[in-house]
Amino acid sequence: MTSASLSDDDAYKLIKTLHENWEKLREDYPPLRSVARDKLALVDVTAPYHPGAIRYFKEVGLWTDAHDAKQASFK
Repeated sequence: MTSASLSDDDAYKLIKTLHENWEKLREDYPPLRSVARDKLALVDVTAPYHPGAIRYFKEVGLWTDAHDAKQASFK
């Protein structure tokens, strides 16, 4: 979760950093161990994704048509 006022580039960099370092984060923070790296872009969410995060998830192949449909439901 983040503010809508966060720039697209900053949101992109934030999710990219989390995604690229997920395995290390899982080692350091046990509650994350049950979440696989390829499951960071959940479909069934209660708030829209930030455009910068969407851009990153699309680039790495984690964004699907189901994500687009869910995102559209927030408009």
